[in-house]
Order: sequence, then C-alpha cells, then structure tokens
Amino acid sequence: MIFPCDNHVLRAEVSQRQTYEVLPSQSLPFDLEKLLAKLIHQELRFAATQEQLKQELTQQPRYSMSWFFREMTGPDQSKDAVDRVLLKKFLNRFSFIPNDNLILAIIRRIDLDSDAKLAFSEFSEAIRPIESNQRASRMKSAKARKFKKSAMQGESIGEIVGAEEAPIIGGTIPHDEENED
Repeated sequence: MIFPCDNHVLRAEVSQRQTYEVLPSQSLPFDLEKLLAKLIHQELRFAATQEQLKQELTQQPRYSMSWFFREMTGPDQSKDAVDRVLLKKFLNRFSFIPNDNLILAIIRRIDLDSDAKLAFSEFSEAIRPIESNQRASRMKSAKARKFKKSAMQGESIGEIVGAEEAPIIGGTIPHDEENED
C-alpha cells in the first residue's frame, strides 16, 4: 500500500495499526471482494496505459531522462528534486491545471522515500518503461537466432527477413519493382 507522504499522523496511524490473525477459512464478504477486484483491475489498466506511454516516450528522437528532469526542476536547475510547486509549474506550462490533491497523488505514486519530493532516481524509475529492455533484448536474440540458422542454410538476408525489411548492405538499395520505368 502507498502511505501518504504529506500526512504523517495518518501514516503513523495506518502503519502502526494492530494486526489480527485471519484464518484460512475466513474471507471477505462478496461485495467487498468484488470492489477490491474492480479496483485492482482498474490499477492494471492504468499500469498498461502508463507502460504504453512510457514506451512511446522512449521512441522519441530527443528522449533523455536527465533532460526531462532538468526541464522539471526549472530554468536555473538549482534544485536537486522536484517538489509540488515545481511539478505544478511544469504541468501548467503545458496547460494542465491540476489541483493540489492531484499533484500530491502524483508525488505519492512516484516518491519512494516519502519525503514529498522526487529525486532524479525516483523520477527515472517512474518514467523508465518496465519492458523496453527485456522485450527488445528478447526480440533481438530471437532475430539473431533466426539469422544465424538461415545463414547457415545459405539464405540471403533478403530471404531471411523479406525484401521490404532487408537492410541496405554495401551501399546497395533493394530493388523496387513498382517504381520501375
């Protein structure tokens, strides 16, 4: 669970609440289980949407985690962390006008040490896609295995990947029959 970074009394109350034993035969009432399942389902949808946006962000030609962070810390970059004020200013620059509760919700979701500020490490952890490196490396190694196997059988690169995907090698350009005069 995520505890509020801005309300230390509530944080202490929740984290120090007395625990009790739950027997294996005990369960939540059906309506509560259903609401909990619905909440978790919405969290999964949110996470999937967020992951897709992170993937798109990494595909941008000017993608730079440190540059993004500098943009958020302000023009003088004198701050080493993004706080509520800086986050709100950054979002306002792009016509997003969140209220203070939404700003705190964003900070809470990203802030790992509960100091109500986003250090570069927290920011980069939140912005970095989960699957980009894993999926890309799996795709690369699968493609490499395909190339190696096909090359051993004497196939050309064009035959392996198809003419439309064949890379330009040795300065040659794949032949295009449609544009032939």
